[in-house]
Amino acid sequence: MDERELFGDKPWLEHYDIKPEGENVTIEHVEKTPAGKNLLHFFELPKPLTLFWHVYRDIKRILGESDTKNWENKRLKLVPTIVKINGGDEKETIGIEIADPIEEKPEPKKLPTLRRKRDLNDEASERLVAAAQENPFER
Repeated sequence: MDERELFGDKPWLEHYDIKPEGENVTIEHVEKTPAGKNLLHFFELPKPLTLFWHVYRDIKRILGESDTKNWENKRLKLVPTIVKINGGDEKETIGIEIADPIEEKPEPKKLPTLRRKRDLNDEASERLVAAAQENPFER
């Protein structure tokens, strides 16, 4: 059994919800729950991340901004990590890193449109008909 099966699927992000290589995310908003818990919502993920002090500190350091309202639409990378807590015990958690750069995809080259011989003949015929209608031969 994996941790999700053992401990249940929680309504907030846990380290096992994040891919081992990490996930680039965009901050949607920060919510303060009626119970006083701060939750960080992302556009790319269905569950929020609990905004603990160490998470706040890391995001503030990376973004250079302490006001959470100014975090909206900013990109980060969430990574599963292990931290040492009081007494030397280890705890699996979610770490915050600078987001991977977005790869700019070059615009595809537009190829010239090739005209078929029939199209050229049709255009020439249309021009001749139009010219004949404008300048009809008089008898």
